[in-house]
Amino acid sequence: MKRFSIYFFLCVFVLGINISKGSELIEVVALKASSHANIDYNKTHLCDGSGLGPTGLHDGQYYNMWLSSNLDLPTLTFDLGQIYSVDKVDIWQYNYQNFDLLNRGVNDFIIFKSLDGNVFTEVKQASLSKSTGGSIAAQTILLDCQARYIRFEVLSNHGGAQTGLSEVQFWGTQSAPDRLPDIYGYDADNRFTYRGTEEGNPVSLETSVSPSTFPQATYGLINQTNGSTTHVEFYETWPFLNYWGFEDVHQRQTAFSSGLTVAWYPMHVDEMKYSTATYWYWYDGYNYNVSMDVKVLAKETLALDFGEVEAFKLRCKFRVWGNGADEETEFYQWFVPYLGVVKYEDNGSHYILSDFSIFGGVIDTSTDADHDGLKDYLELASYGTDWQHTDTDNDNIPDGYEVAYGLDPKSNDALEDSDGDGVSNYNEFRRGTDPTDPGSYPSLGLPWLPLLLFDDRE
Repeated sequence: MKRFSIYFFLCVFVLGINISKGSELIEVVALKASSHANIDYNKTHLCDGSGLGPTGLHDGQYYNMWLSSNLDLPTLTFDLGQIYSVDKVDIWQYNYQNFDLLNRGVNDFIIFKSLDGNVFTEVKQASLSKSTGGSIAAQTILLDCQARYIRFEVLSNHGGAQTGLSEVQFWGTQSAPDRLPDIYGYDADNRFTYRGTEEGNPVSLETSVSPSTFPQATYGLINQTNGSTTHVEFYETWPFLNYWGFEDVHQRQTAFSSGLTVAWYPMHVDEMKYSTATYWYWYDGYNYNVSMDVKVLAKETLALDFGEVEAFKLRCKFRVWGNGADEETEFYQWFVPYLGVVKYEDNGSHYILSDFSIFGGVIDTSTDADHDGLKDYLELASYGTDWQHTDTDNDNIPDGYEVAYGLDPKSNDALEDSDGDGVSNYNEFRRGTDPTDPGSYPSLGLPWLPLLLFDDRE
């Protein structure tokens, strides 16, 4: 099997999310069923509205239902396309007009939720009443959760050899999670330059970010190294960033069956994420399994060409196996919020960020939009301050002064006396003394007489 290299320079494109005031029907964009009996009982019947009349009753026709294989307690996974605040699910029980077969209906099952399709957590265990046959109404189960993926794991039916349902509908509103924009990397048209080595030879990597539709709504990185171009595709299910696929230098596309989690935020030292998928390899026509195993090893200070940053060190293991092959590649990435991956290492390559242009070119290595003495990228990535406002906490002490003297630029500490010398932080700022040194305080001689009204020493 041909081995391929993957460049994991992270990016994200901010989605514009429409917030609906009322609960609305959510379209299921994809559905996976662990089995189905035959083509007449296909999973597609579950979410297409077939068999539902204008009054919301299901007609009981078998070709408008789904049915599992024999002796199978099935699993159903619904993809809602994006994250929703899911209020409820309406479920029409299996109601084939042959009354002897109504015991095929689902009885007990567990409902799970997921933001990324990899990590699922339980919402609740639920039960459905056995259908009475004929035209039936839905049974409603309240969910009240945020999810893109909903999974049903059936525990039992009402006594049949097979298990079935007639229709499933989810209701809710498009969700806008509490999140930071561009946290993984950057918006479209932003650019990054990395210097490094490959097999001992110096190289320069130019990366640009662009919106993409390969193979769905994704955010593409265009990596150009010594004249060779590779497209790497990601998509986001907050709070996860998922690696989706790539297009190689021969313009052959590879897409995974689901995204592999490569980053999440917030992250903490010793956290781990493991995800799997499958893909069809164009070269030999076989399907292969792939997995990504990511662990946060440490938080380190990195010296870049343009300054120091605090970065999370990630150990990543990418594995490909199947059809007699089993290969694993281990590499390391250093991730910084808003700057994405600033350093990359494997056993043959080394890259480090040397230049960038983000927020549509507004922010680079030297900009200070609010003239507070702090670089914009440091306000975003290190200090958490407002890069467009000189005084984030509105305490009349500029952010740059507070950072320089170890005060908190995000909390109003103007009236505090950090060094215990009897003079508030604000007055030490006004008089040009050090608010953290008790030996540095304003003189009370006659030249300071006009300021005595502001003095707060005993």
